[in-house]
Amino acid sequence: MSYDREIEIASQLAREAGALAVAIRDRGPAALGVEHKAGDEPVTVADRAASDLIVAGLRAAFPADCVVSEESADDLARLTAPRVWYVDPIDGTKDFIRGSDGFAVMIGLCVAQRPIVGVVFQPTSGRLFAAAPARGAWMELPDGATTALTVSTIADVGAIRLVASKSHRSEVIDEVKSALDGPGDELREIRHIH
Repeated sequence: MSYDREIEIASQLAREAGALAVAIRDRGPAALGVEHKAGDEPVTVADRAASDLIVAGLRAAFPADCVVSEESADDLARLTAPRVWYVDPIDGTKDFIRGSDGFAVMIGLCVAQRPIVGVVFQPTSGRLFAAAPARGAWMELPDGATTALTVSTIADVGAIRLVASKSHRSEVIDEVKSALDGPGDELREIRHIH
């Protein structure tokens, strides 16, 4: 089955939600309306506005599908629904609040409880990452250029790059980094992600 329409709609909604979030942030810190939800996680006006935009768009395009957003209550319909969209309207809210670039809009579709379609949009760079069956994974640049993405073939541990969250750094990441560091090898760490 082709998921071209799902990719097209999710990509469009991710771009629109990203533009909306950045426009709200550009109004200044007071416009963000920062609050904290369970687990002391921040949530902003932009999170909620982007969520509303994406959820409404997905429900209009795919009325039979279940849509779950990080910013709305979970009614547990996802447990029995054949198709479920998962939305994180601003992944990396802490970076978003700080004004840095380490945030993204994420939209995914599970069919029969299996991940099928994924879209990640980075509003400040304009890069969109997507994946779907039979199409693989790719990156789209703001100018429309598309690059296929592949799994790294790097076998030299010293050449591996570890990507870790600055905001949600855990001891497990430090353990992985230590395990990969060999004598004389220094695992280089890139820390761009929220």
